[in-house]
Amino acid sequence: MNLKTTTNKAIELARIDYEDNIELLGVYGLCDVNQPLSYAIKNKTITDCNCFSHVFGNDCRFFYALEQVKNNKVIKYERGIGYLADKNGKTVIVREIPIATGSDPSNQSACIGGCTPFRCTDCDYLIAYSTVPQLYVENLLESNSLITSIAPFTPHSFAVSEDSLVGRLNDGLQSLSLNNVMFVERLWSSLSSFTKQIILKTSKLDVKKLATSVLQFVPSSKSGAKKGCFIYDKTDNNLKYYDGEKWRSLVWKEDIEE
Repeated sequence: MNLKTTTNKAIELARIDYEDNIELLGVYGLCDVNQPLSYAIKNKTITDCNCFSHVFGNDCRFFYALEQVKNNKVIKYERGIGYLADKNGKTVIVREIPIATGSDPSNQSACIGGCTPFRCTDCDYLIAYSTVPQLYVENLLESNSLITSIAPFTPHSFAVSEDSLVGRLNDGLQSLSLNNVMFVERLWSSLSSFTKQIILKTSKLDVKKLATSVLQFVPSSKSGAKKGCFIYDKTDNNLKYYDGEKWRSLVWKEDIEE
Protein backbone atom coordinates (compact mmCIF):
# COMPACT_ATOMS: atom_id res chain seq x y z
CA MET A 1 0.00 0.00 0.00
CA ASN A 2 1.25 3.45 -0.88
CA LEU A 3 1.57 6.19 1.71
CA LYS A 4 -1.01 8.89 0.96
CA THR A 5 -0.93 12.49 2.10
CA THR A 6 -3.84 14.79 1.40
CA THR A 7 -4.94 18.31 2.18
CA ASN A 8 -8.45 16.99 2.95
CA LYS A 9 -8.72 16.58 6.70
CA ALA A 10 -10.10 13.38 8.18
CA ILE A 11 -11.42 13.51 11.75
CA GLU A 12 -13.70 11.25 13.79
CA LEU A 13 -14.62 10.33 17.32
CA ALA A 14 -13.00 7.02 18.22
CA ARG A 15 -12.48 4.40 20.88
CA ILE A 16 -9.94 1.65 21.48
CA ASP A 17 -10.93 -1.97 20.82
CA TYR A 18 -9.69 -5.12 22.55
CA GLU A 19 -6.93 -5.60 19.92
CA ASP A 20 -5.62 -2.07 20.48
CA ASN A 21 -7.02 -0.87 17.15
CA ILE A 22 -8.79 2.47 16.90
CA GLU A 23 -12.48 1.98 16.18
CA LEU A 24 -13.93 4.94 14.28
CA LEU A 25 -17.34 6.28 15.38
CA GLY A 26 -18.06 9.00 12.80
CA VAL A 27 -17.99 12.78 12.97
CA TYR A 28 -21.23 13.68 14.74
CA GLY A 29 -20.12 12.45 18.14
CA LEU A 30 -17.53 15.23 18.06
CA CYS A 31 -20.32 17.69 18.92
CA ASP A 32 -20.02 16.60 22.56
CA VAL A 33 -16.25 17.08 22.77
CA ASN A 34 -16.02 20.86 22.80
CA GLN A 35 -17.68 23.98 21.45
CA PRO A 36 -15.36 24.58 18.43
CA LEU A 37 -15.99 21.07 17.08
CA SER A 38 -19.72 21.39 17.73
CA TYR A 39 -19.76 24.70 15.88
CA ALA A 40 -17.83 23.22 12.93
CA ILE A 41 -20.29 20.34 12.58
CA LYS A 42 -23.37 22.54 12.86
CA ASN A 43 -21.97 24.85 10.19
CA LYS A 44 -21.01 21.86 8.04
CA THR A 45 -17.32 22.64 8.10
CA ILE A 46 -17.00 19.04 9.26
CA THR A 47 -19.28 16.52 7.51
CA ASP A 48 -19.32 12.85 6.56
CA CYS A 49 -16.82 13.78 3.86
CA ASN A 50 -14.28 14.10 6.68
CA CYS A 51 -14.57 10.43 7.64
CA PHE A 52 -11.37 8.41 7.17
CA SER A 53 -13.06 5.99 4.80
CA HIS A 54 -14.11 8.85 2.54
CA VAL A 55 -10.73 10.63 2.57
CA PHE A 56 -8.44 7.58 2.32
CA GLY A 57 -10.36 4.41 1.49
CA ASN A 58 -9.01 0.95 2.30
CA ASP A 59 -6.02 0.72 -0.03
CA CYS A 60 -3.43 3.13 1.35
CA ARG A 61 -1.45 4.13 4.42
CA PHE A 62 -1.76 7.58 5.99
CA PHE A 63 -0.48 9.71 8.85
CA TYR A 64 -2.82 9.68 11.83
CA ALA A 65 -2.93 11.47 15.19
CA LEU A 66 -4.79 10.47 18.37
CA GLU A 67 -5.77 12.77 21.21
CA GLN A 68 -7.12 11.50 24.51
CA VAL A 69 -9.25 14.25 26.06
CA LYS A 70 -10.25 14.58 29.69
CA ASN A 71 -11.98 17.62 31.20
CA ASN A 72 -11.66 19.39 27.85
CA LYS A 73 -7.86 18.94 27.89
CA VAL A 74 -5.58 16.66 25.90
CA ILE A 75 -3.82 14.29 28.31
CA LYS A 76 -2.26 11.82 25.87
CA TYR A 77 -1.17 12.02 22.24
CA GLU A 78 0.17 9.73 19.53
CA ARG A 79 1.15 10.29 15.93
CA GLY A 80 2.01 7.56 13.42
CA ILE A 81 1.32 5.72 10.19
CA GLY A 82 -1.68 3.42 9.85
CA TYR A 83 -4.31 2.07 7.51
CA LEU A 84 -8.02 1.26 7.58
CA ALA A 85 -9.37 -2.25 8.07
CA ASP A 86 -12.71 -3.91 8.66
CA LYS A 87 -12.98 -5.72 11.99
CA ASN A 88 -16.28 -7.52 12.53
CA GLY A 89 -18.12 -4.99 10.40
CA LYS A 90 -16.49 -1.98 12.08
CA THR A 91 -13.96 0.39 10.52
CA VAL A 92 -10.75 0.67 12.52
CA ILE A 93 -7.35 2.32 12.18
CA VAL A 94 -4.60 -0.25 12.43
CA ARG A 95 -1.65 1.53 14.02
CA GLU A 96 1.14 0.10 11.88
CA ILE A 97 4.05 2.41 12.78
CA PRO A 98 3.77 4.68 15.84
CA ILE A 99 6.12 7.64 15.36
CA ALA A 100 5.73 9.98 18.33
CA THR A 101 3.90 10.09 21.64
CA GLY A 102 3.46 12.57 24.45
CA SER A 103 1.07 14.35 26.77
CA ASP A 104 -0.13 16.63 23.93
CA PRO A 105 0.93 17.69 20.39
CA SER A 106 3.35 20.31 21.74
CA ASN A 107 5.06 17.82 24.04
CA GLN A 108 6.00 14.70 22.10
CA SER A 109 8.98 12.40 21.66
CA ALA A 110 9.78 9.32 19.58
CA CYS A 111 7.73 6.20 20.29
CA ILE A 112 9.77 3.48 21.96
CA GLY A 113 8.34 0.05 22.55
CA GLY A 114 5.28 0.15 20.31
CA CYS A 115 1.94 1.91 20.38
CA THR A 116 0.81 4.18 23.18
CA PRO A 117 -1.66 2.48 25.56
CA PHE A 118 -5.00 4.31 25.44
CA ARG A 119 -7.75 3.45 27.91
CA CYS A 120 -11.17 4.90 27.26
CA THR A 121 -11.97 4.64 30.96
CA ASP A 122 -9.23 7.18 31.64
CA CYS A 123 -10.71 9.88 29.44
CA ASP A 124 -13.87 11.51 28.25
CA TYR A 125 -13.14 11.25 24.53
CA LEU A 126 -10.67 9.83 22.02
CA ILE A 127 -10.26 11.84 18.80
CA ALA A 128 -8.59 10.49 15.65
CA TYR A 129 -7.58 12.77 12.80
CA SER A 130 -5.25 12.79 9.81
CA THR A 131 -2.05 14.79 9.76
CA VAL A 132 1.03 15.40 7.63
CA PRO A 133 4.65 14.31 8.21
CA GLN A 134 6.67 16.63 10.39
CA LEU A 135 10.01 15.38 9.04
CA TYR A 136 10.85 14.48 5.44
CA VAL A 137 12.38 11.18 6.56
CA GLU A 138 8.93 10.07 7.75
CA ASN A 139 7.87 9.90 4.09
CA LEU A 140 10.48 7.27 3.27
CA LEU A 141 8.46 4.32 4.48
CA GLU A 142 9.46 1.97 1.67
CA SER A 143 12.57 1.29 -0.40
CA ASN A 144 12.95 3.21 -3.66
CA SER A 145 10.60 5.98 -2.52
CA LEU A 146 10.42 9.50 -3.92
CA ILE A 147 9.20 12.60 -2.11
CA THR A 148 7.05 14.99 -4.09
CA SER A 149 4.19 17.36 -3.25
CA ILE A 150 0.45 17.32 -3.85
CA ALA A 151 0.06 20.97 -2.82
CA PRO A 152 2.37 23.76 -1.62
CA PHE A 153 4.21 22.73 1.57
CA THR A 154 2.51 19.31 1.59
CA PRO A 155 5.11 16.55 1.10
CA HIS A 156 3.93 13.28 -0.36
CA SER A 157 5.80 10.07 -1.16
CA PHE A 158 5.31 7.01 -3.31
CA ALA A 159 7.32 3.86 -3.96
CA VAL A 160 8.67 3.43 -7.47
CA SER A 161 7.74 0.00 -8.80
CA GLU A 162 10.20 -2.24 -10.59
CA ASP A 163 10.42 -1.77 -14.39
CA SER A 164 8.50 1.49 -14.40
CA LEU A 165 8.77 5.16 -15.26
CA VAL A 166 7.91 8.11 -13.03
CA GLY A 167 5.44 10.51 -14.53
CA ARG A 168 2.66 12.90 -13.70
CA LEU A 169 -0.77 11.39 -14.14
CA ASN A 170 -3.78 13.59 -13.28
CA ASP A 171 -2.86 15.53 -10.11
CA GLY A 172 0.21 13.69 -8.90
CA LEU A 173 3.37 11.78 -9.72
CA GLN A 174 2.97 8.04 -10.07
CA SER A 175 4.98 4.95 -10.79
CA LEU A 176 3.91 3.91 -14.29
CA SER A 177 4.66 0.27 -15.09
CA LEU A 178 6.11 -0.62 -18.48
CA ASN A 179 4.07 -3.83 -18.25
CA ASN A 180 0.83 -1.88 -18.12
CA VAL A 181 -0.74 -2.20 -21.58
CA MET A 182 -2.92 0.88 -21.12
CA PHE A 183 0.06 3.05 -20.14
CA VAL A 184 2.17 1.78 -23.07
CA GLU A 185 -0.68 2.52 -25.48
CA ARG A 186 -1.09 6.04 -24.08
CA LEU A 187 2.67 6.62 -24.33
CA TRP A 188 2.71 5.40 -27.93
CA SER A 189 -0.30 7.56 -28.79
CA SER A 190 1.41 10.63 -27.32
CA LEU A 191 4.65 10.00 -29.22
CA SER A 192 2.93 9.24 -32.52
CA SER A 193 0.89 12.45 -32.33
CA PHE A 194 3.94 14.59 -31.41
CA THR A 195 4.70 16.87 -34.37
CA LYS A 196 7.81 18.66 -33.16
CA GLN A 197 11.38 17.47 -33.57
CA ILE A 198 12.69 14.69 -31.32
CA ILE A 199 16.49 14.46 -31.06
CA LEU A 200 18.01 11.17 -29.91
CA LYS A 201 21.72 11.40 -29.13
CA THR A 202 22.52 7.72 -29.32
CA SER A 203 25.14 5.67 -31.16
CA LYS A 204 22.71 2.84 -31.87
CA LEU A 205 18.97 2.61 -32.39
CA ASP A 206 17.58 -0.90 -32.70
CA VAL A 207 13.96 -1.09 -33.89
CA LYS A 208 11.94 -3.85 -35.51
CA LYS A 209 10.05 -1.53 -37.83
CA LEU A 210 10.49 2.06 -38.94
CA ALA A 211 7.72 3.82 -40.82
CA THR A 212 8.33 7.42 -41.88
CA SER A 213 7.52 9.70 -44.79
CA VAL A 214 10.96 11.35 -44.66
CA LEU A 215 14.29 9.86 -43.62
CA GLN A 216 16.99 12.53 -43.47
CA PHE A 217 20.68 11.73 -43.09
CA VAL A 218 22.76 14.43 -41.44
CA PRO A 219 26.38 14.63 -42.67
CA SER A 220 29.06 14.05 -40.07
CA SER A 221 32.82 14.57 -40.02
CA LYS A 222 33.37 11.99 -37.29
CA SER A 223 35.63 9.06 -38.12
CA GLY A 224 35.30 5.46 -36.97
CA ALA A 225 32.36 4.54 -39.19
CA LYS A 226 31.03 1.01 -38.80
CA LYS A 227 29.94 -1.37 -41.51
CA GLY A 228 26.43 -0.56 -42.68
CA CYS A 229 26.54 3.16 -41.81
CA PHE A 230 24.87 5.63 -44.19
CA ILE A 231 25.86 9.23 -44.87
CA TYR A 232 24.94 11.94 -47.31
CA ASP A 233 28.05 13.34 -48.99
CA LYS A 234 27.36 17.02 -49.68
CA THR A 235 30.48 17.33 -51.86
CA ASP A 236 29.51 14.50 -54.23
CA ASN A 237 25.80 15.17 -53.74
CA ASN A 238 25.32 11.46 -53.17
CA LEU A 239 24.12 8.94 -50.58
CA LYS A 240 26.86 6.55 -49.47
CA TYR A 241 27.21 3.53 -47.22
CA TYR A 242 30.25 1.98 -45.56
CA ASP A 243 30.92 -1.68 -46.47
CA GLY A 244 33.57 -2.17 -43.79
CA GLU A 245 36.47 -1.10 -45.98
CA LYS A 246 35.42 1.91 -48.01
CA TRP A 247 32.52 4.24 -48.67
CA ARG A 248 30.44 3.22 -51.67
CA SER A 249 27.93 5.39 -53.50
CA LEU A 250 24.34 4.34 -54.00
CA VAL A 251 23.28 4.63 -57.61
CA TRP A 252 19.69 4.68 -58.84
CA LYS A 253 18.72 2.05 -61.35
CA GLU A 254 17.47 4.74 -63.76
CA ASP A 255 20.87 6.43 -63.67
CA ILE A 256 22.59 3.17 -64.65
CA GLU A 257 20.25 2.61 -67.58
CA GLU A 258 20.92 6.10 -68.86
